[in-house]
Amino acid sequence: MFCLASYYLYQIYTEEEDLAEAEKYKSYVLKNHPDSRYAAGIINPGKAIDMEDTAENSYKRLYALFEAGEFEQVLQLGKNFAEQFNDDDLLPKIELLTATATGRLYGFEAYKKQLNEVALNYPQTEEGKKAQDLLTTALPRLESDKFNFSGKPASVKLLYSFPASQKDVALQLKQKIDSAITSLNYKNYSTSLDVYNIDTTFVAVHGLENPERAGGFAELLQVNKSYEIEKEPVVISTENYRVLQLHKNFQAYLEQQNNP
Repeated sequence: MFCLASYYLYQIYTEEEDLAEAEKYKSYVLKNHPDSRYAAGIINPGKAIDMEDTAENSYKRLYALFEAGEFEQVLQLGKNFAEQFNDDDLLPKIELLTATATGRLYGFEAYKKQLNEVALNYPQTEEGKKAQDLLTTALPRLESDKFNFSGKPASVKLLYSFPASQKDVALQLKQKIDSAITSLNYKNYSTSLDVYNIDTTFVAVHGLENPERAGGFAELLQVNKSYEIEKEPVVISTENYRVLQLHKNFQAYLEQQNNP
């Protein structure tokens, strides 16, 4: 799926004449998927992949970008597609996907507002009914933005925070931690590159059993000469990370963590 998204992003940034970004996604496709039809489309522009300009293909394009965490592109293209296919049966699917991308970037209240619009605009569709069901059943359970610092967490994470403009640097750190996990045979640990909002990206380390183990692993990454990761991470429970991502209240978490 990321190969498809990278190909689309290569096309988008090429059209926008952002050559640095286009080159990044081009390199990813050619290095990791050299035998794919997407690589062939890059190498031979005259044989570019024929994607019909239909709502169905536009939705597939949006979904690939969503899966790759390119939420800004989903919102930008989703708006264009909504205008282009304003009478198509797939429009509610496009609108629901962009509502979800809005929540990933801007948090709970923005997500709730967009879901309400989908429910009101498309009440007889599957997507409209799903939006209403989320508003009625799921969102009330997620409405609290309070963190839980009591008790023993079931699992914790390490968060390394980067400006969104330093995504390449964040990816390099992720790869270094992945290498450490493999070398140390920590089979239950994993990493991800998580969008927090339009300005910030996290490298998250998952699967840590408790804060003590998390702190120990972070220290190991700092002092081991094979890694020497100087950046300080934030330790957070899985439960609190869900709240943080839903409500975009990272600063509030840091303040409460430092002043319990």
